[in-house]
Amino acid sequence: MEFINRVYPLHEIPNVLSDCHVGLVPLDVTPISDVALPLKLIEYTCLGLPSITVRSTAITHYLRPDECLFYPPADSNALAALIDGVADGSLCLDDYRRRLPMARERLSWTREKEKYVSILRGLLRPALLPEPPITAAHGVNE
Repeated sequence: MEFINRVYPLHEIPNVLSDCHVGLVPLDVTPISDVALPLKLIEYTCLGLPSITVRSTAITHYLRPDECLFYPPADSNALAALIDGVADGSLCLDDYRRRLPMARERLSWTREKEKYVSILRGLLRPALLPEPPITAAHGVNE
C-alpha cells in the first residue's frame, strides 16, 4: 500500500489510479457524515475502481453491497481484513468491477440533475421557475 501526498492535475488522475486495485474511502460516521455521500467514492466508482468504505446511511442508499466493500463504522479490524484481502489476493475484485458501470449510471449527473430540478420546481411556484429543457452545461461530465 502506498500513500502519495501530492496534488495531481485533473487530467492525470485516471492514469495515476490505473494501477490501483481498490480505492480507500474511510469515514468517521457522525450524525452529519452518516447522511453525506463522499465525492471520492463517486469518483472511484465512475472510474471503475472498487472501493472499501464504511457502511453509512447515505453510502448504502446509493451503493449496493455487491458494488462496494463495506466495513462497519469504527471497526478498524474489519477495515484491516478487507485491505489484507485485497493485498493477499484472497478477495476477488472482478465481480465488483463488473457491477460498477451500473452504479456509475445510477450516479450520473444527468440522472441526478433531473431529480434535483424536479425537486426545485416542486418547491417553487411555477411562475417563478419556467420549464426550459434540461441541457448539459459545457464541460460537465455526463
